Amino acid sequence: MSGEEGRFGADLALSEVNKKLYAYLSQVMGIKAYDIMEPPTTVGPEASVTEVAKLMDESGAGAVIIIDQERRVKGILTFRDVVTRVVARELDPSKVKAGDIMTENVYVAPADAPLDYIAGMMIKYGVRRIPILNKLGRLVGIVEAKDLIGFLGMQRDLMIKLLSNLESELSKHVEEASRKNDDEEGGMYV
Repeated sequence: MSGEEGRFGADLALSEVNKKLYAYLSQVMGIKAYDIMEPPTTVGPEASVTEVAKLMDESGAGAVIIIDQERRVKGILTFRDVVTRVVARELDPSKVKAGDIMTENVYVAPADAPLDYIAGMMIKYGVRRIPILNKLGRLVGIVEAKDLIGFLGMQRDLMIKLLSNLESELSKHVEEASRKNDDEEGGMYV
């Protein structure tokens, strides 16, 4: 096996370990979608793309969720959608409605979904945003890939500190046990 193949195998094994560790931490810590979700930026399907673009600019959102009057998700419209479906086709954004160019099949998750479930959906379906619904099926938030990455970074830092503290404590106990063992052995020959 070449060095490159060995590294790839190690990366794959590490990836599997990371998945299992993350799933375990998610279960143990009980972190759910509602713990990290952000308020969604929303519009109705009749909003013009000009209105959507202004709202995205003002809010800093990379996407808006298209909802009906009961806050049920009808679609999603991203910055990229605006560029590729309106600007690149030289359409008039003031005349194009959000509902006409939105992506209709939106992957959603319940507010109590564990984060490993949300991350799995993002990976499986190749999306960066998951709208979060309450038990009545109404939009209550959104989890974006950046939210997960930020949370995972905090979890990683926490785990590093925890493992470092454990390692330090373990070293102390090993030293104490070693000293105690040396004392006991020395006492036998006196």
